Amino acid sequence: MHDSAMDKFGVFVLEYLRPHVGTNLDVLDVGSRAIGDGSSTHRSAIVGNGWRYLGLDVAKGENVDLQVSDGYDWKEVQDDSLSIGVQIWL
Repeated sequence: MHDSAMDKFGVFVLEYLRPHVGTNLDVLDVGSRAIGDGSSTHRSAIVGNGWRYLGLDVAKGENVDLQVSDGYDWKEVQDDSLSIGVQIWL
């Protein structure tokens, strides 16, 4: 991930997620696979605030918790499985 994307994500966390610190928050990071050595991810910022992080991608790899076979029809994700608290989709 480019440094500028990480900077913008930091602003997103401060501006939009800060009110949810201390709440039960599920964050689904779509397209989460880390590519290349030393690639940054959003995981540490999410987990560091006590929230649940789930990395989703169509390919296996580093930072992927759930691989889906079709990028447009996520049969592997159960309905309402991320319904606790506020949902943020990245």
